[in-house]
Amino acid sequence: MVSEITKLRLSIFWALVVISASIFALIIFYSKSFISIKAVPPTAKVTIDNNVVAVTMGSAKTILKPGEHTLTVEATGYISSSQSINAKRGFNKSVTVSLQKDQVPVLASTSGRFLTRGTDFNNGYYLGDNGSKIYRVKFNLDENGVVQILENIALTDNKLSEIQEMILSPTKELALFRKSDGVYLFDFYKYDFVNQTERKWGDDIGSIAWAPDNSKVAYVYAPLSGERSLIFANLANTEVERVRNLIDDDIENPLIAFAPDSQYMTMIPRNNDKSRNNIYLFDSYSRKLKTITDGGNQTGALFSPDANKILFSSTLSQSGGQEVLSVMDKNGENKKYLGVEAKIDKTTWSPDSKMVLAVTNSGGVDQIVKINTENKQITTIWKQGNGSEIGDLSYLGDGKIMMFETSDGIYAMKTE
Repeated sequence: MVSEITKLRLSIFWALVVISASIFALIIFYSKSFISIKAVPPTAKVTIDNNVVAVTMGSAKTILKPGEHTLTVEATGYISSSQSINAKRGFNKSVTVSLQKDQVPVLASTSGRFLTRGTDFNNGYYLGDNGSKIYRVKFNLDENGVVQILENIALTDNKLSEIQEMILSPTKELALFRKSDGVYLFDFYKYDFVNQTERKWGDDIGSIAWAPDNSKVAYVYAPLSGERSLIFANLANTEVERVRNLIDDDIENPLIAFAPDSQYMTMIPRNNDKSRNNIYLFDSYSRKLKTITDGGNQTGALFSPDANKILFSSTLSQSGGQEVLSVMDKNGENKKYLGVEAKIDKTTWSPDSKMVLAVTNSGGVDQIVKINTENKQITTIWKQGNGSEIGDLSYLGDGKIMMFETSDGIYAMKTE
């Protein structure tokens, strides 16, 4: 009888051991996430959260804690890729990353600045010849997918000079030039060099935004008299309407930008107290102004082509420092940090409002990256090999070609 009881106790003991071990194993299993990675080319380097993962013939396996992680795959001669991975408890996840080979950009000009996307398919404008001429350039993809230059022609003679900022009208028939002594209006006169004219347009003008429907020009007027107003004017600046007293709004020296629908505008103060520099949304129809960010430190904003989203840049502290990119809905909801350090004036939206191109810097080298605003996947498009700085950039046409500016000239290349 005693022996029977002993056996029963031992059976219960070992059953409890097995159950406990199983429970423990399940706890361990469900507290981790198991990731399998296939990289192409097989020689690629794989890192997760900047930690190197061992790769054998292009395959790698690792165990992660649940949560968001950053997977980066890179290889010499290929465009690197970085994406966010959502590791869930107890899940097995397989990821395949195929890198594209590096591209060689096409040189359109050895000098140029103030890039602007054109009105026709795959064309753009820039100020070239040491700031003395405006050029129109057009690109195309041949049957092999290679970028070609179809035209690169001067639209003015070499009469231009001392231009600090160039803002072309939506129709590209007029231009506003900012110079040290004011803002000037330039009329292309259908590219008739003889009759092209330049005349003084205004003084004491801050940020300027040309409405995409070409109905008006908005600008900040801040003369020494102390006035600080948001102005709507006709194209000649002969009919002026003061639509907002910015002193009453406690907004200093703001940056303004129209949405593609010409109704809404973003307005970002540039106060010395950076904690007051939030993004405001201004309805040019109802004239209502509302704040769509909080906490300050905002430095720039850019509407998406569909006018539903706003890409914006911020500094992480009031003391300034590196700017980071985020995206939100037009009304300020659904803010999402994109994990990229870049200035807003070196970014551009894709035509479908899903991707963003941005100039970033890694190890002192400028590079152009493509960011998926939904899943935050980041792909490096091109790295500047000689150390020169990348400036303005723009998607062209249907988004398959981009044009960008460096200190070495104007280039174009594929985005895919």
